[in-house]
Amino acid sequence: MKILKTLKIVSAIAVLLMATTVSAHVDLTETVPADEAMLMQSPTMLKLTFSGPVRMMKLSLTDAEKNAVKFGFTPSATTASEFEWPLPSFKSGNYQVSWIVMGEDGHKMSGDYGFMFHGDMKMDVKQPASHNSHQH
Repeated sequence: MKILKTLKIVSAIAVLLMATTVSAHVDLTETVPADEAMLMQSPTMLKLTFSGPVRMMKLSLTDAEKNAVKFGFTPSATTASEFEWPLPSFKSGNYQVSWIVMGEDGHKMSGDYGFMFHGDMKMDVKQPASHNSHQH
């Protein structure tokens, strides 16, 4: 009887620990621009979506030379699952986004991802050959 009671207590503790671990784990579920995207147009916004509410503690955007791209980030005072910022025009190159968030339980999570901007692609419109100089 004592073994059964001990087993019930251990099982209850294990379930509680698993529930706490699951609730503390928040994932980054979507990014704009997407991870490893190869863009033909300069991105107009940076958007990070998480699977649960977090506070955005730190966010940086750097180019291939590790120069910071300024876009108006400030740490968030409240929790949200989606964050969005307008972006300035980009020059061609590789870019890295690095983030640190804090879950509602105080658990810090971090990550990074990258994308490439090839440069704005402009369509060359060929003019038809001039027929002004032909004779009849």
